[in-house]
Amino acid sequence: MKSVTMREGEVMVLSLEGRLDAQGAVEIDAVLKDLLRETDSTIIFDMSGVTYMSSAGIRTIVATEKRMKERGGRIHLSCLQPYPRSVLDMTGFSTVLSIHSTRKEAVRAARATVGREIGVPGHAPLAVQTRGAEFVATCTGQDACTLDITGFPTDERSGGRDTGPAIPVTIPVSACSLGFGSPGLPDDDEESAMGDFLSVGHIAAWVLPDSGDTLDYLVLEKNVARIPLATSFLISPSAPPGCEVRVHAGSPGGITLSDLFDSLHEIAKEMDPRYCGVLCTSFCAESPDVQTLNPAEGTPPTATLAGCAVIVDAAALPDHLGGVVTDALVRHLPGRPGIVPRATALVFRDLAAGEGESACEAVARGLSSDVQALLRHLSPRTRIFQATLQLFVISDIRLHTGTTIVFEGDVPGWNPDYERITKSVHHDCSEVRLHPISGGYSGSLVFRDDAYDRSGRREMPFVLKLDRWENIRAEIEGYEGHVKRYIQNNATQIIQKARSG
Repeated sequence: MKSVTMREGEVMVLSLEGRLDAQGAVEIDAVLKDLLRETDSTIIFDMSGVTYMSSAGIRTIVATEKRMKERGGRIHLSCLQPYPRSVLDMTGFSTVLSIHSTRKEAVRAARATVGREIGVPGHAPLAVQTRGAEFVATCTGQDACTLDITGFPTDERSGGRDTGPAIPVTIPVSACSLGFGSPGLPDDDEESAMGDFLSVGHIAAWVLPDSGDTLDYLVLEKNVARIPLATSFLISPSAPPGCEVRVHAGSPGGITLSDLFDSLHEIAKEMDPRYCGVLCTSFCAESPDVQTLNPAEGTPPTATLAGCAVIVDAAALPDHLGGVVTDALVRHLPGRPGIVPRATALVFRDLAAGEGESACEAVARGLSSDVQALLRHLSPRTRIFQATLQLFVISDIRLHTGTTIVFEGDVPGWNPDYERITKSVHHDCSEVRLHPISGGYSGSLVFRDDAYDRSGRREMPFVLKLDRWENIRAEIEGYEGHVKRYIQNNATQIIQKARSG
């Protein structure tokens, strides 16, 4: 199997020639292991030179698709010859894979997958003078993106905390997020410890209740693409920002966050026709007057702020984004009429903001220099002297309240451990449909597993087997130690295993 690898901008293209059989699959796996970057979320397989494909070739394609979906992307196949196409049709995989007749179409689809029109030159900067400040906005060419809402906030009118059930989720490091949670997937054996949470880029920070305001933080390696979390409520864009905005106030008193947010809405209306009333932003700012939603908290009045905010223009919202969705995007505070934008930031007392510095860069510099940082929810009355903001223009909102399991038939013997395992394996799916399969001799529960991601796209079907761990472990050891050793590359692949209790 011959292969040639190149990149169309940020998209990896793998051109194949020969037979994608057991030996070819081993060779392609080795190529992907050497050349695939941790930040890659989509790959194009140019299949114009592939004349034959076996089950081993299908396994390599399916495994790569699963890996890309875990990073928020997928693979794209182009130029399939008649025989490989017939194999995919017979096995049913042609209905779930992204298949294109030409390489050009695959490249276009791949660019849409990563949410970036690669090679499109940026628009000229837009300069605006408004509300006593100067705004300079530069479009990066990034498409508008979806805003993911996981879980739902508790009733803040009564001073509640976001202490609902822990939902497993992963978020991209190319964006920012705010809510209530902590890094790591939920633990089946004990209640997940969660608190006020903020992420900017590859840095996550959180404060647990009753911790004495102690900040915990995690700095991930820059080649890590996504952060796993346990959360009861989280808001996060699904793609990188589409615009950078620099703000300079015309007076030492600065501009309030409320006026700054209104100005961002006006800029988004001017720059992006897909604007629909919702923006998300990460920001690094200098403030001469920091105010928080809880004045009793000890917060320095003058500081550098680095954080994330979600802002809503209710008058511009389309009908399908109203109601319960809007309620999750804003705060309802006890004793206060109206609503307050969600704006969470790390507050650094003794850290001067660098010119043009992003929120992620400021946080990394502050944490590495041991400057004290406080995690705070900002009041819209907070004043800003200068700021650099990464702006996410939101085109749609996607709700995720956990994974729903649907049974296609009677399932005697189902128990809470099986439910936890199934949801853990499918933590980024909205629905899992389990079709019982009978006829085996192991006594295990066996299902055909059809899962759907948060956008409603069907994922690769596979077989799910559930039983006591000692039985599953013995079967895995027997299969890998004996059966697989003789069948080798033609053997069925065990994609994932998990346990509970």
